[in-house]
Amino acid sequence: NNKAIRLIDKVENDYKAEKRFLTKRAETTEVLAGVGLSVETASHDIMGVIAKVFTNLDGLISDLLSNDKIDKEELVEDLQSIRGGVGFVEAQLKDIQLLFRSSKQRRKQIRVGDIISKVERIYKRELEKEDIILSINIIGSPLVVKTTDAVLLQLLLNLIDNSVYWLKQIEK
Repeated sequence: NNKAIRLIDKVENDYKAEKRFLTKRAETTEVLAGVGLSVETASHDIMGVIAKVFTNLDGLISDLLSNDKIDKEELVEDLQSIRGGVGFVEAQLKDIQLLFRSSKQRRKQIRVGDIISKVERIYKRELEKEDIILSINIIGSPLVVKTTDAVLLQLLLNLIDNSVYWLKQIEK
């Protein structure tokens, strides 16, 4: 029966299209959930550094308003501290931006060690706070994979995030 065959083909094609749509949507949801976790961790560190920068700035303003004579060395130290804090915030935000999918991002050869360094920076404070030592053993040539920065960064962030979570659950 040709009519039944056409109807079955239409149902099958509609099913495949819906499955592709739902699979893509699930993948996007997983990526966004991971991005949320990573942004939460990074934003905590960023807020801490910004608070220190504001404290330094307030101290400088107070010193400038109350003192006739400014200690140049102390001023340079404070300004360098502020610059370091702003540099840290910039680096964190650059790393966060890698997490967002971009239509311009193409798969390329990436050294895994470079992305691991970024993950270490993002989790540095949390690892120190929890007294967790991140140890990486490099064996042989540097590991290179063909992927996007966002995918590799997200994968490693998820691994570290899960590891930190479970290490918090046990007695050290």
